[in-house]
Amino acid sequence: MHLFQVVLSVVTGAFIGLVTNGLAIAMLFRPWHPWRIGRWRVPLTPGLIPRRREEIAHRLGEIVQEHLLPVDSVQKALRTMDMEGAFRKALDHLAAWVEAEGLVRLANGVADWAEGCRSVGRRDAPEESETRQAVFPGVERGGVSRDLFARFVPGLVRRLADSVEGAELIRELIGRGLEFAAAATQELKVRRGLAEEIQRWLQHQGWLGRLAGALSAEDRVAEELLRALRDWLTAPGTAGAVEGWVVKELLPGVAGLLEQRPSGAAPRLIREVVCEQLADREWVEAQLGEVWRWVDKRRDRWEPRLRTWILTRVDILLPHLWRRVPLARMVEEQVNRFPLPELERLILDVARKELAMITWMGAVLGGLVGFAQAAVATLG
Repeated sequence: MHLFQVVLSVVTGAFIGLVTNGLAIAMLFRPWHPWRIGRWRVPLTPGLIPRRREEIAHRLGEIVQEHLLPVDSVQKALRTMDMEGAFRKALDHLAAWVEAEGLVRLANGVADWAEGCRSVGRRDAPEESETRQAVFPGVERGGVSRDLFARFVPGLVRRLADSVEGAELIRELIGRGLEFAAAATQELKVRRGLAEEIQRWLQHQGWLGRLAGALSAEDRVAEELLRALRDWLTAPGTAGAVEGWVVKELLPGVAGLLEQRPSGAAPRLIREVVCEQLADREWVEAQLGEVWRWVDKRRDRWEPRLRTWILTRVDILLPHLWRRVPLARMVEEQVNRFPLPELERLILDVARKELAMITWMGAVLGGLVGFAQAAVATLG
């Protein structure tokens, strides 16, 4: 056999292998739609992936849910992540937002609600106030919704003393109040005001009182009273005694009074006193700022407990929640909605080198087959 015939056989085999593998790869995607001659559909149209697209999408969804993203893998990934750092970062963002605009927005919301609450029951208020309905659905004609009031406010007052955080808040407020009162007893205007009140009282006590007033005894009496009050306010057991009275007497009494609500008095009290005060935006913002600073000051105490509680609940609830997530169906729907040209381009971009290698491997194998045929023919 001449050399030309050998080369021709090798080239022919390589060309056939190149075209065959290239056509096989192209038929994975093309054509996108079936070709028809009349009612007869041309075989192998559309391509493999377009024709089996729904089946591939369904199987891919099952693979993702059962093998790629099982619940134990998700739990393991969450445990290896820096959840503490992410939680701390989220709290930092929340704190920055609260200080930047959260307090102002909350104060405006509370003030808007208070405006609507305060307007309820007035004679000049409209019959159906859109403000009442939009701000707080519990506001009804004649006052705050009594059912909501009875369910929420008295219980909140009682739980304030029962919880650890509430008791700590009461203790700190009492301490601040006693310090403020003790400092006030040393102010000159307080002593003068008390002396003036004593002098007015002495003027109504007959000649003996007028005699004491003439001797300027009211200044000394006021000073002694303020000193005695200051000693009591700064005494070691005063704060505990006041705290015990607030927890055991005041708060239960207030809760009982609110639960009784005789003739709607409690709702009117809320409307006339509380809502009136809450309508002052600057005051509300200042109080919310104080509360936020108190909370933020104790962040190193409540943040670890909150973080542990949330992460524990996530770890416990994740298997139940993950089983309810239709991950397989979501993947299937996304694959079915993905445009075929985009899907083809995506696969080719990822596997372009490998597909080109497969194509040229067909040419190499075809050339070897052609050379083998030429060798067999020569030996024969």
